[in-house]
Amino acid sequence: MHPRPRLTGTHHLAPLPTSDYVTDQLPNYSLTRSRNYTSIEQGFTLLEVMISVAILALTLPLLLGLRNWDVAIREEARLLTDATMLGKEKMFEAEQLGFLPIGEQRGDFVTIPLGFPVTGEIKDRAPGFRWTRTVVATPFDPIREIRIRITWLRGAREDSLDVTGYVFQEPTQGQVGK
Repeated sequence: MHPRPRLTGTHHLAPLPTSDYVTDQLPNYSLTRSRNYTSIEQGFTLLEVMISVAILALTLPLLLGLRNWDVAIREEARLLTDATMLGKEKMFEAEQLGFLPIGEQRGDFVTIPLGFPVTGEIKDRAPGFRWTRTVVATPFDPIREIRIRITWLRGAREDSLDVTGYVFQEPTQGQVGK
């Protein structure tokens, strides 16, 4: 870089000549940044680095929290789907058993569901899940309400899913004509 001449006293400035010699001797100052950086101008300033680190410090915990939330939501959805399928299975069993007596039964999912062949050893098909079947009378004698409740533990809390259906008593030969 060329040193700038110092002006002392009162000097009259003459117009600069326009030859190539003068323009080659003057440093090229530009008010706008060009893409041709010299080796000194490359890189980021400390302020730019500090701002980007601050942005990362604010957003990274939020993104990690969203990831943990997503994992918890997926696990809850999986458990709810399993409970729904088990509830439908127990409702199908109740419908296949016919007109059930009024009362309540409880159990787990160790037994083989109706319609499936028994093969090999019997194990718990849905560990952690339990069922309760409640048969309730309705105002109409030939109809019974069946409530199936599937329960499971999620941490220290017990969750449940209820499935409700109705079964009808088939009329006997003597009741058909009445």
